[in-house]
Amino acid sequence: MTTFQRAFLFFLHVFLLTLFPFKTASSARIEAEALLRWKNSLPPSPSLNSWSLSNLRNLCRWTGIRCNTVGSISQIDLSDASLSGTIENLDFNSFPNLTILNLNGNSFNGSIQSGIGSLFRLTFLDLSNNSLQGSIPPEIGNLKEMQYISLYNNNLAGEIPYQIGNFRKVEYLDFGSNFLETPDWSRIPSFPLLKHLSFYYNELHLGFPGFISGCLNLTFLDLSVNHLTGPVLESLFNNLVKLEYLNLTANSFEGPLSANLTKLSKLKDLRLGSNSFTGYILDSISLISDLRILELFNNSFQGNIPASLGQLRSLERLDLRMNGLNSTIPREIGQCTNLSHLGLAQNSITGSLPLSLSNLTNLYALGLCDNNLSGEISPHFLSNWTKLASLQIQNNSFTGGLPSEIGLLTNLSYLFLYNNAFSGSIPPEIGNLRNLLALDLSTNQFSGGIPPTIGNLTNLWILQLYSNNLTGRIPPVIGDLQSLELLDLSTNRLSGQLPESISNLVSLASLSVFTNNLSGILPQELGRNSPKLANVSFSNNRFSGELPPGLCSGFALNQFTVNNNSFSGPLPDCFKNCKNLNRVRLEGNRFSGNISDAFGVHPNLEFLSVGRNQFTGQLTPKWGQYEQLTNLQMDHNRISGVIPVEIGNLTQLYVLALDSNELTGEVPVELGNLNQLFYLSLSNNQLKGEIPQSIGQLTSLELLDLSRNKFTGNIPGVLENCRGLQSLSLSNNFLSGNIPSKLGNLVRLQYLLDLSNNSLSGMIPPSFCKLSSLEYLLLSNNNLEESIPECLGNLSNGLEVLHLKANRLQGLIPREFAKGCSLQSLNLNGNLLEGTLPQSLAHCQQLVVLDLGNNNIQETFPFWAPSLPNLRVLVLKSNRFHGTIPPSKANLTFPTLQIFDISYNEFTGLLPTQYLKNFKGMIDVKENTSETRDEMNSRYREIITGQRRDPNYGDPNHGDPTILVTKDGYPIILARNYGDPTTITVKGSERQLDRILKTLTTIDLSDNFFHGNIPISIGGLNSLRYLNLSHNRLTGGIPPSLGDIPVLESLDLSHNLLGGEIPWQLTKLTFLEVLNLSMNHFVGPILQTGQFLTFDKSSYIGNPELCGNPILKKCEDDKKQQPALSALPEEVNGYGILDGMKWQVVLMGYGCGAVVGIILGLFLF
Repeated sequence: MTTFQRAFLFFLHVFLLTLFPFKTASSARIEAEALLRWKNSLPPSPSLNSWSLSNLRNLCRWTGIRCNTVGSISQIDLSDASLSGTIENLDFNSFPNLTILNLNGNSFNGSIQSGIGSLFRLTFLDLSNNSLQGSIPPEIGNLKEMQYISLYNNNLAGEIPYQIGNFRKVEYLDFGSNFLETPDWSRIPSFPLLKHLSFYYNELHLGFPGFISGCLNLTFLDLSVNHLTGPVLESLFNNLVKLEYLNLTANSFEGPLSANLTKLSKLKDLRLGSNSFTGYILDSISLISDLRILELFNNSFQGNIPASLGQLRSLERLDLRMNGLNSTIPREIGQCTNLSHLGLAQNSITGSLPLSLSNLTNLYALGLCDNNLSGEISPHFLSNWTKLASLQIQNNSFTGGLPSEIGLLTNLSYLFLYNNAFSGSIPPEIGNLRNLLALDLSTNQFSGGIPPTIGNLTNLWILQLYSNNLTGRIPPVIGDLQSLELLDLSTNRLSGQLPESISNLVSLASLSVFTNNLSGILPQELGRNSPKLANVSFSNNRFSGELPPGLCSGFALNQFTVNNNSFSGPLPDCFKNCKNLNRVRLEGNRFSGNISDAFGVHPNLEFLSVGRNQFTGQLTPKWGQYEQLTNLQMDHNRISGVIPVEIGNLTQLYVLALDSNELTGEVPVELGNLNQLFYLSLSNNQLKGEIPQSIGQLTSLELLDLSRNKFTGNIPGVLENCRGLQSLSLSNNFLSGNIPSKLGNLVRLQYLLDLSNNSLSGMIPPSFCKLSSLEYLLLSNNNLEESIPECLGNLSNGLEVLHLKANRLQGLIPREFAKGCSLQSLNLNGNLLEGTLPQSLAHCQQLVVLDLGNNNIQETFPFWAPSLPNLRVLVLKSNRFHGTIPPSKANLTFPTLQIFDISYNEFTGLLPTQYLKNFKGMIDVKENTSETRDEMNSRYREIITGQRRDPNYGDPNHGDPTILVTKDGYPIILARNYGDPTTITVKGSERQLDRILKTLTTIDLSDNFFHGNIPISIGGLNSLRYLNLSHNRLTGGIPPSLGDIPVLESLDLSHNLLGGEIPWQLTKLTFLEVLNLSMNHFVGPILQTGQFLTFDKSSYIGNPELCGNPILKKCEDDKKQQPALSALPEEVNGYGILDGMKWQVVLMGYGCGAVVGIILGLFLF
């Protein structure tokens, strides 16, 4: 090289060196200007105050900025800087030397621009914990120097770009918690240096990503909360032997666990919960000896819990919940002494808790709920589990008491023991658990009082003690639980008043004390200090008085149920302003006031039941504004006026019950708009006019009751459109015309078809034979003619009640009653039926009532009737039955019969002694003997007239009530009585029985041609109340054994050929109200004591040889006159001796005077 050349090169280098500072300064300014442009696009933030052109010389000291050795920006770290806006105005091209970009923990939104691909030197990118949107640009694959990338917790969507496969140096990749979708996994190669990979909580589908099994350096893999399916690749277990963390939770992986799982020997954290894994839990899983967390919950594992799990001595968390495990808890679990969380809930685990569990002294949370565990909770457990914060063993079968050692668990926040069989008292030591947030001991058998120490639990949010046997008063200290939000003490036996202190619970949102024995007036401040009070239930208690005026002053009230109490007076004024009300039940009280004034307009109200109160007034048009109502029940009040047409606006209604009021006028046609109506009852009002044709638009109806009104005209044929009807009652109106044959198309009628007590004419439509599911068919008290359709007998395998009483039906009773006949009551009384009884009625083994009275049936006594095991009422009166009543060949004859009426027929021969002595339904019937006669008679009158329900019902209402369930789950009870009453003659007059009491017993054999003696054995029917043998040809005397029927109220032996003296034993009949011995041949003195002092001479007329009061004839020898009972010897007066006499001894004195007979009996005895 020449000297000139050397000199030139030297000066060139010097020149270039002189230019370099200007180039660096120019680059810094470009970078600064890019940052400032981005800053200016963001909302102002004090974090970027140092970013300014005036501070350009300190660019490398700006907040979050770091430069390399030549002054170019190499790091931008603005993590957790409280920035917002977008990164779309950050010009990535201006930062050619950037190696670290960290914007983690801000509130950036918008998308990631493709320009990010120009950051060729970037090794660290963290955009996590923002709100970035859009897709990941494929240009991100240009960042080939990338070692750490996290886009975690954004709103990124779209496919994961396969270009990430260019990250050959990446060690940490986290795209978790986005909305990213599955790419073509085959285009993504394995990452040789990758240690941490997370696609947690995205929208990945299809099978396990194949590239992962080639990432041989992985120690952390999280694919949880996606939609991945199929088996886990075996290559994962064979290749990823460095894995320490594996999380596949909440996918749809399936199949059994691979035995190769144990090759992942370095695993410390294995989470496979919420998949579809099946088979058994591997015994060999114990070979992964460093496991600290094992989660297999919510799969389909079955079989045993492996005892080998006890070898995992490092285990801190074991979660096997929600599987099909069906073993006991292995005692080896007690060897895992580092366990802090043990979850075995929702399996089928049986047996008791192994005592070895008491070794788990580090337990923080124990979940064993929803299993079949049993036995008692040992105090040893509670003594050692003092670190427990959560104890949940609900829904098992644990028994015994709750040990007092429960008070040692002072770190408990959650104690759930509900739905077990714990008993005994709640230990007062429960008050030591001052950190408790939720306490639920409901649905057990705890008894005794609520311990006052409960007042120590001042941090409590939830207290649930419902469905136990708790007694006593609610302790006032409950008012000290100022954090309490939910209090449920319902379904116990608590008594007394609601303590005033409950008004102090300022955080209370739900208060439930229903179904207790609480009484008195509610605290007048209740609700005034509880602005969050939303749910209140006082149902089924004995509360009285008016509701507190401030009960809903917080206007948060949402559900309010106080039904079945004795509340009275008007509703509080604040009730009108509770706009959040959704469900209100006030039925079964004595609330009063104008129904329309009591309520405002509640736009969210869905359920309103105010039945069985004393509300008055009229339904105003404003009720049409409750457009969310699904249930409106106002039955059994005194609401008057017409039904407003605006009711037709309540198009969401499922249930409308306005029955038993004083409504008048016609049914508005607008009612047809309620096309979701499921239950419509307008019965027992004074509605008139014709049933509107629009009723046919209610195609969702399942129950329609328009009975007990004044409807006229024909039954509308459009009812055929209501194909879902299960119960239809139009009874007790003035409907006329023929029964539409189209009603036979209502084939879903199941419970009731009642058209009785109208003026319907014509024939019974044969189409009714299509009603094969019907249980009750009531057509009585009309003007129906022609014959009974023969096919009705074929319905008897489903039909339970068939009443056709009081019509003009002719011809024969249907001949064929199906085998397996379900009839319980058949009433054909008061028609023109003739012929014989069909023997196929013997198939009806469920018959309780058979009433064929007042027809023209010509037949002998039905030989098959005595073997009907459930028959309690047999009425054959006023027909043309004839012949003798022969003994039955059956072992049991009428085993349950209570009412036997065959009067006004042509029976002959002796009285049916075999039947009379075996009427088990008239022997030893339990009765309340503490009542006086007047009290008892008063009770029976109330029951017979339907004013009162008797506790001694056998089969109340003749069968359990049918319960229909409305669309929102509210039960509606259909009373299931036997429809038409049975008519019997009681005490000389006819009486209709709407119900059959076990204590109502009658024998009426009057007006036949029976002869012979009255059987002595009739005195064994010690529960008989009414006996009528009059108008026959009976001879002999009155058996003294009739005096052994202590509850006999009516005895009619008139118009026979009976003779002898009136036995003094009849004075024991202290309930006797009616006695008729007239037109016989009795002799001697009339008894002058007890009930005999109440009878007038009509009881004895036609017996010329009787003497004494009340007839005028005096006895010839006063000494023969019966003494007062009080004058008899004490031992006779007490009936003690007579109780042990043999009948033949007593009868030796029969007819010779009671005193002579008794003395002779004493002598001979």
